[in-house]
Amino acid sequence: MDLDGFLKRINKSQKALAEEIGTTPSNVNRWNIGVGVPSFELCKKLLEAGMTTNELFGVEAPEGNVESDLQRKVKQIIIDALQQSM
Repeated sequence: MDLDGFLKRINKSQKALAEEIGTTPSNVNRWNIGVGVPSFELCKKLLEAGMTTNELFGVEAPEGNVESDLQRKVKQIIIDALQQSM
């Protein structure tokens, strides 16, 4: 997960992101340092908050971090699947 890159791109702190997605700043920090991972529900919220699938799954993004049509479609499929699993 490229949480630092995401936070920098959206110009938010860990605390602000935690408030937006309904978790604690300590949870966000745990994901950032690699000692925890978000639940399916929080993955969905991260995607809805604008995190790309590359950022969520730790795949290196192309220069400029522009989300392609395919990436947007995959992101929507993941969001839909997570909603159905809840």
